[in-house]
Amino acid sequence: MKHPRVVQADTELIAITKKLDALRLQRAGLQLCDVDETLRLKRSIDEEVQELEERRHDLELETIPIYWLPNEVLACIFTDAAEHDLASISDKVANWRRALPITLSHVCSRWRSVALVTRELWSFILIRDVRSPLDDSVSAFLKRSGDTCSLDVLVTIPSTNLDQSMKAVAVLTFTDFLKRLPCRRLRALLIRCGVMELGNSAVYAINNFPIVRQSIKHLDLALLSDTQPPDHLFAARNRILEDIPDSCLLRSMRLRRIPMQSLHSWVYIGLQRLELTSYPPSLHLRPPFTLTVSSLRSALRYTSQLEELVLCDAVPVFDLPLDAGNYKPLALNHLRRLEWSYPGNNHVQGFLYLFNFPALEDLDISVIHDVSSGSEWQGYRCLPLPKLERLALTCLEDAVCLLRQCEIAQLKRLEIIGGTACLDNFLRDPRLEHLTHLLLSEVTIEPGIADQLLGYLPQLVSLTLEHVHNVDPIFTALQKTIELVPFAAEGPAATPVTSVRFCPRLKEIALWKCMDATGRVLLQFARFRNGVVKETASETSTTLAAGHLVQSSQPATSNARRPVRRLPRKRQDTSDVQKPCKIDSVVVEDCPEIGKGVPNILRGLGIVVTCPAPYDG
Repeated sequence: MKHPRVVQADTELIAITKKLDALRLQRAGLQLCDVDETLRLKRSIDEEVQELEERRHDLELETIPIYWLPNEVLACIFTDAAEHDLASISDKVANWRRALPITLSHVCSRWRSVALVTRELWSFILIRDVRSPLDDSVSAFLKRSGDTCSLDVLVTIPSTNLDQSMKAVAVLTFTDFLKRLPCRRLRALLIRCGVMELGNSAVYAINNFPIVRQSIKHLDLALLSDTQPPDHLFAARNRILEDIPDSCLLRSMRLRRIPMQSLHSWVYIGLQRLELTSYPPSLHLRPPFTLTVSSLRSALRYTSQLEELVLCDAVPVFDLPLDAGNYKPLALNHLRRLEWSYPGNNHVQGFLYLFNFPALEDLDISVIHDVSSGSEWQGYRCLPLPKLERLALTCLEDAVCLLRQCEIAQLKRLEIIGGTACLDNFLRDPRLEHLTHLLLSEVTIEPGIADQLLGYLPQLVSLTLEHVHNVDPIFTALQKTIELVPFAAEGPAATPVTSVRFCPRLKEIALWKCMDATGRVLLQFARFRNGVVKETASETSTTLAAGHLVQSSQPATSNARRPVRRLPRKRQDTSDVQKPCKIDSVVVEDCPEIGKGVPNILRGLGIVVTCPAPYDG
């Protein structure tokens, strides 16, 4: 049964089509009339044809369900489509965001009317020249965004050569530009300069334009030039003489090659997120491009509310001697997440020891090799991370040493991506008893170490393997059993209970591009965990008793020690081990040795299987 609106539209379309045919016949007969009458009738017919064609176009759109939505719902959809991540907006996203309202307003007359009254749709302003008055398109966007809607302004200035006269007045360029904007409505200001003089002008304007600090919540400053700047640009500020406000609205800031010491202290007061990009260590670059430990610590002293710190291709260089007591640990009391990409192996420990992280929950480190640095950290100490729940390490060869020196009593998620030569030593850590999620990527499971990888993970719930070689031994180890002698009310039970040896709470398995993972071993593991446990002659069983030693039936050798009775202690509850969890979810993608029929067999075992179309047999 057709929708009532579709029936009504079809009826009106038939009537309009008949009228259009009659008008076309009438227009064809105009050649029999005189010239004046012909022109008059032609204009009249053309106007009526245009109106009818527009109406027919609107009616044809009415047959599409999305055009049945009320205007209020359409406005919400337009607003959601215009949402973007200010912390990582690219030039491609910026151009798309700039063109979105124009595209929506040219679909049909109804969409145009909705788009024009949706203020948030026009709140993104893209400017490519700050030296000239605002062009007509920018003025139109400002007008359509209303008087109260917050603005996100992106200024992109390509690399161009400035003559000496322009360089002399470049310092005032951005100040004059900000005066032409409704700065009280600014929510985000993103400036990307290919000219060093204009980049310095942007820093000067932000430091000395008080209206900006009263409204802006996100600041993005990027210097796209790799040329060494003159010494007079990006001068360091004397923070002792600065007038620091008690509070500031700025919550997020991203800097690319902008010296931290050139910015006023007010930009750091209320920060909750700070991202530093493209400060690679180099012995050939002089300040201010080099990110020094002193400048970083000097800025972080003001970030009492900082919750997230991101260092992307940014390695602080030690500019003071390490053995002179110049670097006392700085407490970042509210920092919850630290992401650091592309440091060298010898940078990690030295940097982490510079701070205290009492609230850190997420630590993500991705390193590269052969990165030169002026100095290397000497000496080690304990690194307390009492609230750390997620740890991700990429290509960190010294990860074992780093983990041993961290207090990680609450760690629940561990991600290891390549670079660990001693993977078994890494996971053989009794402090991983609370670990629930483990991801291994781009590693090789050496023969005979599968048992050692899983032996200290009693609470593991989810196991993800990505680009892992030699996967089958892991699933084989997960099928090994032990015999437990549980306690009864009057003492140990007479009949042992057979259970699994490793990871009894495992429920989720994910395989991504594991080229040698076979469907046969995966099915054996799934049947074992979701079916009845049956002991085979080939399996090695270990008899354990909670509180009592069960002696072997084999005769003791001359060197065998006398069984020692353990001291009385609280009896352990082994109910969770006696009844291991069933596998609930399996994800398989791009594993050629797992056949197309395997997912259907797994579903028959009550497992939710997620895999691309080629695997759905």
